[in-house]
Amino acid sequence: MSYMANMLQLRAHLLPNYLPWGSVGEVVPYLLRRATENADAMSGAPAQRAMMLRELGRRIFWAPLGRGGD
Repeated sequence: MSYMANMLQLRAHLLPNYLPWGSVGEVVPYLLRRATENADAMSGAPAQRAMMLRELGRRIFWAPLGRGGD
């Protein structure tokens, strides 16, 4: 389960979880479609990770020295 899902459940929000059920022939097409959808959603993840790491470095190493910050 994802971090966000855990945080929502801790705040008493109900989240649906899906479990594909059936024969392999019935379930595999669904699983393949979901894998494709998730791959599309994660395609921008490396760029977002790089941006977050740059910002983290700026906040940790640059701002404490009085050279900028928020």
